[in-house]
Amino acid sequence: MSNKKSFVFLLIIILLVSGTFVFLYQYQSNKITANENKHQPLKASMNFENHPYIGDKDAPITLVEFFDIKCPTCMQWNKMIFPIIQKKYIDTHKAKIIFVNTPIPSHGKDSYLGSLALETIYQQDNEAFNEMMDQLYKYQKSPNKPWVTKQLIFSIAKNIKGVDFNQFKKDLNNKKFDGKLQEDIQISKKAKIDSTPTLLINNKRVETVINTENGKKIMSNPFSLSKINEMINKESKKN
Repeated sequence: MSNKKSFVFLLIIILLVSGTFVFLYQYQSNKITANENKHQPLKASMNFENHPYIGDKDAPITLVEFFDIKCPTCMQWNKMIFPIIQKKYIDTHKAKIIFVNTPIPSHGKDSYLGSLALETIYQQDNEAFNEMMDQLYKYQKSPNKPWVTKQLIFSIAKNIKGVDFNQFKKDLNNKKFDGKLQEDIQISKKAKIDSTPTLLINNKRVETVINTENGKKIMSNPFSLSKINEMINKESKKN
């Protein structure tokens, strides 16, 4: 008889603990959802004219990617997420994407060199910028090791159609467009960009809000296709 009572008592305890766990889980989930709904994403009202882009210049929605050519996650975003965005929104003239060079100092001096090369070739041709960016990503190695060299840059530039190679080489060696790159860096600072890649949609950052034991944590999250779709659909309704 006592064994039966013990079993019933234990069963009650298990049910109470399970119910508490489910309640707390649902409460936390609702809390995160509520915070995501209430939270206003980081805004960056910047002038992005005269920057490399892909898409229809008159597209109503503007995406901006802050990137570093040595950033491994930038390359992954370029391979995994961008093709989906391009097919769904850019090729259909719903959106365009603008690129902002954001060399990360911890990635070394060659990160700056890569950004300067991209800025320099853009001054000749927008399509040449896009091709050089894609080619440099193919050669990407560890961000902790120098791999962006002038030799690599020149070997790529030589094979890009429409580029005056001799002029490009001269401009890069003379750092002719260093001031333009500095403008990009200042834009990144004003936009409070603290990681790459960072994606803005009509000047609002794509991000995720998570509740932790230490409070609410807001993170840039350009890999969230669901969030990207949600933000673009919301912006589309305004037009």
